[in-house]
Amino acid sequence: MRKRLSILMTAFLFSLAGLPLAHGTPPSQPTPPTLKQGIDLYQDEQYTESIPLLQKARQEQPTSPSAAFFLGMAYKQTGKYEEAITNLREAVTLSPKIKEALVELVELFYRRPSPENTREARQWIAVAERERIFPAKVAFLKGLILQQQNKNEEAIAAFEQAKAIEPQLAQTADLQVALALLKEQKLEQAKVRLETAIQQAPQTDLATFARQYLDVVEKRIEIEKPLRITLGLFEQYDTNVLSDSTVTNNESVVTATSLRVNYLPKLDGKWLLNAHYAFYANFHDEFVHTQDMISNSLYLAPGYSFGDSSLNLKLDYSNALVRDPSHKQYLDTFTVGPFYRHLIGKTNLVELFAGYGINEYTHNSPTNIPQDPREDRDSEGLRGSASWIWLFRQGAFCNLKYEYDRAKADGANWDKEGHNLSLNLAYPIADGVSFQLSGQMYLEDYNNVHSTFLVKRDDEKYQGSVGLTWEFLKNASLIAQYSATRQSSNIVIYDYRRELYTAGLEYRF
Repeated sequence: MRKRLSILMTAFLFSLAGLPLAHGTPPSQPTPPTLKQGIDLYQDEQYTESIPLLQKARQEQPTSPSAAFFLGMAYKQTGKYEEAITNLREAVTLSPKIKEALVELVELFYRRPSPENTREARQWIAVAERERIFPAKVAFLKGLILQQQNKNEEAIAAFEQAKAIEPQLAQTADLQVALALLKEQKLEQAKVRLETAIQQAPQTDLATFARQYLDVVEKRIEIEKPLRITLGLFEQYDTNVLSDSTVTNNESVVTATSLRVNYLPKLDGKWLLNAHYAFYANFHDEFVHTQDMISNSLYLAPGYSFGDSSLNLKLDYSNALVRDPSHKQYLDTFTVGPFYRHLIGKTNLVELFAGYGINEYTHNSPTNIPQDPREDRDSEGLRGSASWIWLFRQGAFCNLKYEYDRAKADGANWDKEGHNLSLNLAYPIADGVSFQLSGQMYLEDYNNVHSTFLVKRDDEKYQGSVGLTWEFLKNASLIAQYSATRQSSNIVIYDYRRELYTAGLEYRF
């Protein structure tokens, strides 16, 4: 789209006043026959046919700027840009100079960017500015070339100058200013410029392009809002309510609420900050005084961007309270470590984390008193993960992730190593409707013989889920999900099956 837009705007620019074509011979002298025939064919848009005659005219009159100009233009129209540059360069160095050739030459350098072409373009722009040659067009071209060099502030100034000199350029200039603002990540300002460009001439092709860009910008503004809040309300049916990592074999209807606050500000330079707060609470129809839980978590990740990669320091804290019979402190967890991301192409993202984690249980609840010191679950140890995300189409992704955790517990029964492999897939199946599929395998190897069951505990946990999300209103979604869990353990109290049916509403603002 950018290439088509560039060609369209360039054509629009040079059609504003037409090209009054100067001739290299004095007005009092007739145009030589060969040159006249070549010019006539060129003006009839028979560009290929005009080239042999114009080549002959150049041989007959090697000092004629008109012959060099028209031959250069014929080469340009047929896509032979290097030959066009050679002849147009002579058209502005021979005498009398053809001013239109200078503008065409600079425009060709813009189309074929290279350090050498950019340098020469800037030289000819300086000549045009000094001699006041087509000042509006030259200022506009100057802006395009500066934009190519990512000198966006200077480019904006040049486009503003072009618009001030020639009001007919206003729509084209505002559109290019918007693109320069986009490069500077000034989305709100870019949006204003695009809206202005559309209002100036709503029926033009340029307005159509502006509308397409406006749609993209509005989506980016929505996605990149620094503060986002998500509220959730869900009803669930749980076939096997878990209690403190053990099994109840009891079912219950559960109401769950959630709140998530994401903060992702745009910082100066390459510094990054990602932070979020999450709240979750559930309320059971059965076992109200033993199973209801409230949790709070806080995540903070300052970092630095290196372009296609970034490095953050991840700080993650969570707190859980359980009913007994009122809510009491149950568990605190803390994780810290470096987090690295690398973008491969435009569709693949690799994430790596290595850190240290602490789990601290509060032993002031009757349901959590470690009767045996070897049942003390307080632990700390290494944690790490490696993740691959594939963005294989708009609104769709696949995520494969491996996680490792090692817990050195105060109680010997809870020393362990864990290996977790998960796969998550999201795929749009209709307008506003997305399908989700996930699977997980978690293997836990306990290091010591259990003090009660006299075996080394060995758990294998398999979990899968399938769901649909329907965004029935902007920022509002209905969610339905089914998940099943099977944990196999050589200690019977940790061996169970569980199914969870969920339906609810999520709203984002």
